[in-house]
Amino acid sequence: MDDSVVIGWGKETQVDQLCDIWMMCFFDSIEYCRFFFSHYKTDKNTLVLTLGEEPVSMLSLLPASMYINGVKRKLAYIYAVATLPQFQKRGYSTKLLNYASDLLNENKILPILVPASDELKLFYAKKGYYPASYKKTIKLEIFTARGVFSITGSNEEHLIKNNVDIALVDISANEYKNMRDAFFAKDGYIEWSLSDIEYRIKETAYWGGLTCKVVYRGNKYALIAYCKDNTLIIKEAIIPEDVILDVVIWVAVKLNCSNVNMTLPSYSGLIGETKMLAMATSASFPNNSYLNLVLD
Repeated sequence: MDDSVVIGWGKETQVDQLCDIWMMCFFDSIEYCRFFFSHYKTDKNTLVLTLGEEPVSMLSLLPASMYINGVKRKLAYIYAVATLPQFQKRGYSTKLLNYASDLLNENKILPILVPASDELKLFYAKKGYYPASYKKTIKLEIFTARGVFSITGSNEEHLIKNNVDIALVDISANEYKNMRDAFFAKDGYIEWSLSDIEYRIKETAYWGGLTCKVVYRGNKYALIAYCKDNTLIIKEAIIPEDVILDVVIWVAVKLNCSNVNMTLPSYSGLIGETKMLAMATSASFPNNSYLNLVLD
């Protein structure tokens, strides 16, 4: 490693400089950057590469866990890998990733990350990352005037059930986590801590979304979603497949949306498009692992 290059945990005094890197690479606002760093502390979650005294590259390691063959393993979600534009193409991100990999290996923590583009998929593949988790996207179109809805990719139309008793009510982070863990629990389920769930709920609200309990015909479910351009975008739905379409259709109608874009586990039996979501350095991740509530 070059003498002038130093990698280590970040410092609270570097937050403004890290926000500069973030904004130049991801184009988020200073408010959102500070919002992130107010929860994920730089000295515990963010590795920083400095050149002299100047931070020029960074990545965050967000803790998670997953059961593999019945054994709970620690994971680190590698997030917000970024280098100042004027310092790119010098291998600094690679140095950071290698440093993070060594650190995680020493502590028997498995890394996982979500490439934001096809170009990054190739980049991480060259660094020894394999496809590790997939997601299924279901799209629905609602025709309230005719009382029907259709699933993209299917030529069939389905009747919207009438006289549905449905309510959206507040839900605590603790209740959401308990419902989530019970619903998705199986080998390959990637679990977030209560603190992380609290952050995901706050982040969803920051972007104008909602986290709620859905009371449908006396049963209680939950979802995290937001409305955009007349579309209900569901990031996660804790709803059984035998009723999920009926429930989300009525949630969309209730929120004045005529389309639904919903993310489900890749093992869902519903018709949809399956794509790779995450990559990891271990090729032994369980089939149909479930990673969700990653940060956008």
